[in-house]
Amino acid sequence: MLKEDLNGKLIQRAELVGHREELDEVYQKLRRNHKLEIEFYYEENRLNDSLKKISESIKICEDKKKGIMAQLEIKSGPIKELQEKLQFIQRSYQTLVSERSKKVTADEAEIERLESLISSKAQAYGIPELDDLFTELCNSHGRYVEKEILSRQLRLIDEEEKNITNKFEQKEYNLLEAIGILKEKQGESPEIDEEIVKLTIELEQLKIRYELRKEAIFKWKDEVTQVLNENKNADGYEEIDTQDKFIAKIKEKMAEKNIPTDQQEEYENIIQEYLKKVELHEIYCNVVIT
Repeated sequence: MLKEDLNGKLIQRAELVGHREELDEVYQKLRRNHKLEIEFYYEENRLNDSLKKISESIKICEDKKKGIMAQLEIKSGPIKELQEKLQFIQRSYQTLVSERSKKVTADEAEIERLESLISSKAQAYGIPELDDLFTELCNSHGRYVEKEILSRQLRLIDEEEKNITNKFEQKEYNLLEAIGILKEKQGESPEIDEEIVKLTIELEQLKIRYELRKEAIFKWKDEVTQVLNENKNADGYEEIDTQDKFIAKIKEKMAEKNIPTDQQEEYENIIQEYLKKVELHEIYCNVVIT
């Protein structure tokens, strides 16, 4: 039995060898007869492998690109906010400059009107005009007239600065209170969320406008303070009230001409209105106040 099994296996092996030789012959024949097709097949496989690797590399690059774009989007948010804030500051500054320009132009027209009115009345009453009276006052008190005028303007701007700060603080308080109330209902409706964003932007804009005004006032006050401190302790320095001196001199001139009391009072009121307008005009020419 063992011998028969062995012979059977040998026969099977011989058959397999025969089949292999037949297959090899078929293969060689195919290679000879279909050389181009076989080469194309191998080249196609090689190209498919290369294409697969390139596709994988492209996918990796695309994933990296998505990651970079996501980071860029995250970082571009604050940059965009800063750009928008800068644009708003520029627009606010231009608005304030435009408002100041309109205010200055309107004040100049009013000052010219008052000067014309004062000049005509001075001629009618036969008294010196403003320039002559002011020159006389300057000759009497020298450089201290200018300092006293600046001191009065400084007091006016201090009052205006307090008004601006009080208005800002009140508006800021109202906005913060409104935002706080709405935040308690945040997420309940799109309208509430939009209103929160709107009020937050309004608050930021309010702060920017306030800081622009404060900065302009600070610079002007610093310049005026430096002038006032120059030679403050010089010999002969005299504290005077220029406006009171000016009005007193006008009264003196009108009394000399025996001008009726009611006309004197009317003229004094015009002079005081003129002096106040001139003082405020000087301030508006140096700082932005709206």
